Amino acid sequence: MSASRNKKERKLGADSLNTKKMEAQTAAAKAKRKSILYIVIGVIVAVLIAALLFWDSGFLQKRATAATIGDQKFKVVDLDYFYYSTLNGYGSNAETYGLDLKKPLDEQEAYDGYTWHDVLTDNALDSLNSVAVLANQARAAGYELSEKGQEDVQKALANAESYASLYGTTVEHYLKASYGKYMTVKDYTRLLTEIQLAGEYGQKLMDETEVSEDEINAFYQEHTADLDTINYSCYLVPFETTSKNDEQGETPLDAETIEANRQQAEAHAQEILNALVAGNAEQAANLATTYGATDNSNMAGISYSGYADWMADPAHGTGSYGLVENKHASSDEVIGYFAIYVNERKLDEYNGVNLRVLRIAAASDQEGNFDMEDCKARAEKILSNFEETGKTSEDFVQVYTNASGDPRYPGGLRENVSKRQFNDAMTQWMFDANRVQGDYQLFESPEDNSYYLVFFESVSDLPYWKSVCISNVQQNKYADWLDEQITATPITKASGLKYVG
Repeated sequence: MSASRNKKERKLGADSLNTKKMEAQTAAAKAKRKSILYIVIGVIVAVLIAALLFWDSGFLQKRATAATIGDQKFKVVDLDYFYYSTLNGYGSNAETYGLDLKKPLDEQEAYDGYTWHDVLTDNALDSLNSVAVLANQARAAGYELSEKGQEDVQKALANAESYASLYGTTVEHYLKASYGKYMTVKDYTRLLTEIQLAGEYGQKLMDETEVSEDEINAFYQEHTADLDTINYSCYLVPFETTSKNDEQGETPLDAETIEANRQQAEAHAQEILNALVAGNAEQAANLATTYGATDNSNMAGISYSGYADWMADPAHGTGSYGLVENKHASSDEVIGYFAIYVNERKLDEYNGVNLRVLRIAAASDQEGNFDMEDCKARAEKILSNFEETGKTSEDFVQVYTNASGDPRYPGGLRENVSKRQFNDAMTQWMFDANRVQGDYQLFESPEDNSYYLVFFESVSDLPYWKSVCISNVQQNKYADWLDEQITATPITKASGLKYVG
């Protein structure tokens, strides 16, 4: 073999070896790249899984800014509190408003393309705006939450813990179930404190609002029918505008028949009115029975009656009378006539009274029958428990708390009670000139299937009518002021709003 061939073969052998080596190196490199790729993919997947878990935890959503007021940012949980508070308020009456709690709220129309989710969200925004403005005003004025306010916050927390225990869960789970999945005990406490501060400061401003005598008199003139003591006789004579048919239901009568019915009703109402004007109440009552009239005499809530406008006229005093059209609420169509005679009308100068009242309501069965015997037994037991104490205001508060009294009246206190709020027997007792602090009495109230334990505190300082005027003028002026503050510091929606609800 020549030297040149040997050299060539050695070269070929070397090249062959290099090729195999290169192939091995290439394969190794590919394997390494593949391994790195799997590692990278694994890391990416792990990051994605972690991100999904992170997202599901609500960490980002909860901390997202849902709205801003001025320079202050508010989180989703802040709006959720007001959102769910309103929703919870509907409770068992939700269906009455056309709200189905089992269906998504953003798929249920409240009205004109406006969903229930929209309603609750906007209400939450408005509520948060009011609370934020008032709380910030309070801090700027150096106002601090009272001890009672702090106690009320702690009581609310204690109540949440009690409900959680009742349902066999933790307070954290109870709060999430009640106020949304982002609610915590810390956020709940913070929100309650803020709301309490805003409420206290708002009440302070309202109570300090000055009201002039001119403003009092102006309000009285606008609401004489509500503030005057009015004894009147009133009968409503209706007439038919439709005919009833078992197969077709109600069908409209022809215009000629309706007009004949109207004229007859007007004539019958006039007869009843003539009897009232002549002072013959018995004849008026008999005519009313004959003509199928309804006795509306001395009905509560004149402002909501069909004769509200007539009675609101201060000129319709004692001895006034009239025939008033009763109109359909939606169509404004005349459907009857009121025969009204004012026996007496005056501005009663009596002062209201301050009481502590515990209502013991009778239970009813599925047919709507109320067990007044059981109610009486429970009421007498409560009375007996109270009489075993020192029978003071503080003792009544304790009895009231033990009996789970209405939370709208802390300790059962009702201030500036008028002569129109309870039945005749209770009213006569409350306004007895000899009544003194510490007097108490148990009353039966068949009108609302209840018993009432009443504890007398004091007589109010001002005539009832005047105190009502002052209170309403203060509320109106305060509401105008608050509207101005809110307008000056509007709330701005942020991206996190989509997580509310």
